[in-house]
Amino acid sequence: MDRVRLRQDVYRSGLGYSTLGGRSIVICPWCGEQIANHMEGDLHEALVKRSAVPKDRQELIFVKHNCVLLHHGCHMAHGVEQEMTRRCLRYLAMTVGARYIGRWYYALWNEHGLAVNKGLLIPPKAIKVYEGVRLMEAGVIANRLSLPEMEDSDWVINPGTRHSRDFRALCVMRWRTTDLVTGKKGSLKKAYRPPVMHAGVSSDDLIEAVEAGYWLDYIARTMGFTVEEVMT
Repeated sequence: MDRVRLRQDVYRSGLGYSTLGGRSIVICPWCGEQIANHMEGDLHEALVKRSAVPKDRQELIFVKHNCVLLHHGCHMAHGVEQEMTRRCLRYLAMTVGARYIGRWYYALWNEHGLAVNKGLLIPPKAIKVYEGVRLMEAGVIANRLSLPEMEDSDWVINPGTRHSRDFRALCVMRWRTTDLVTGKKGSLKKAYRPPVMHAGVSSDDLIEAVEAGYWLDYIARTMGFTVEEVMT
């Protein structure tokens, strides 16, 4: 992709992250101020730098999953700081999408053989349910999912019976059947399948939130953060 097209792609992916006067705008991930158009500011490789990739393979990192637009002053003053990476990762998770960034990064070393830091990628089926609920909380923020105010007890289906189940836990169990490569979900016993809705919340939304939190957690740890540090 040529640089102008990349700028346009990066700019479009950021539209709607913030609003001003009822219209969508693009903001600088560092300072939070508006970037007026796709030609303003500097293109910045947020997660994988060009110096880490052979020149003839750099088209793999010159993509919207890895690049942001920064004000020139922010770029010059803070571009090499670890804090810049943290802010850019949060920004990318909330614009491009955490699962898309995670799958892109995974493909860099798994499919394309680039010598990037692989980190520790835990298979979904090895994630404990309580860990999945924690990842779900991060994914809810990353996906900008609006949930009603609920106590832990409000998530329980069939409370006080032997069929009592936590809706969030069922969604995690459904997500854990996901194939890491294809993204397809496998079979699950009927007793552990979440209903389509509970308390006005869609199971699909929560399953997608776990997926987002899972990939965000992987990228965050690989970059030297916790998922909570990235999303606060």
